[in-house]
Amino acid sequence: MIVVIGGGPAGRYAAIRLAGAGKRVRLVDRRVAGLGGQCLHQGCMTICALNDVARVIDQMRSFHILGIYDQVSGFSYPDLIRQMRETIQVIAGVIDQETRQAGVEIIQGKAELSGRNLRINNEAVTCEAVIIASGARPNIPDIPGCCLPGVHTAHTILTIPTLPQKMVIIGSGVIAAEYAYIFNSFGVQVTILARSSLLRTFPEHLVQEARRDLGEITIWEHVRVVGISGEKKAEGVIISDNDSTREIPADTVLIAAGMVPHTDFISGIDCNADGSIRVNEQMETSVQGIYAAGDVTPAPDT
Repeated sequence: MIVVIGGGPAGRYAAIRLAGAGKRVRLVDRRVAGLGGQCLHQGCMTICALNDVARVIDQMRSFHILGIYDQVSGFSYPDLIRQMRETIQVIAGVIDQETRQAGVEIIQGKAELSGRNLRINNEAVTCEAVIIASGARPNIPDIPGCCLPGVHTAHTILTIPTLPQKMVIIGSGVIAAEYAYIFNSFGVQVTILARSSLLRTFPEHLVQEARRDLGEITIWEHVRVVGISGEKKAEGVIISDNDSTREIPADTVLIAAGMVPHTDFISGIDCNADGSIRVNEQMETSVQGIYAAGDVTPAPDT
């Protein structure tokens, strides 16, 4: 038997291919909401859905300026989130059925791996090989106040019941830019706080295109976040800029400071400085018979 840990794209594809090759495969996924990983439940598919709605709203405003629409009506954010969740649930059901039909056994629960020793839901499991495809999780910087209610990551932002009035986004990458555009289109006052420059790893012409889409958003670059203010909930973000300190008011703070490999259930396996699992050309880890794939491994250019 081969055990695959993680039901995202990498893990599910590996499980299906192995089952198709005649192997007995057990896929372990901790997510109660079903297979699909963060790509389906919090990542690219979720952001694309929100972005589609934001683009439609912007188009309607443009048509209003041109006189095609008499007025631009509002929309229901709670209904949007509800329908998104319903769609995600349908997709999760489809890929669950597809995976089972391929011959893969699916277990919802927690895996723990210490070298070659594997436990699933606290029970020891003996297997031929293990594939770690546990993905990545949001990076949470060590910022005072980051645990206050009203502080979110991309994994929790959809739990807010209503649209905020003022949102501060801490981060300078794609996730920060995407959510800034989306919530600004929804009518939220958005501020981006970037430790360096916005989208600094991207070609300049793409950065300029992004800045055009973010034209209504306040962007502070080369600033240091000192803390998140508030007692019972987030009320603002305190920044340091050129030896001066100021507070940016906010009722919602989104931390978009990148992702880190999800390896907190693993021990006895060599990892890189960034937490990613070290693998060879065959995707095998430092422990024989233990493999890793997907976002839990180093990025292609590292």
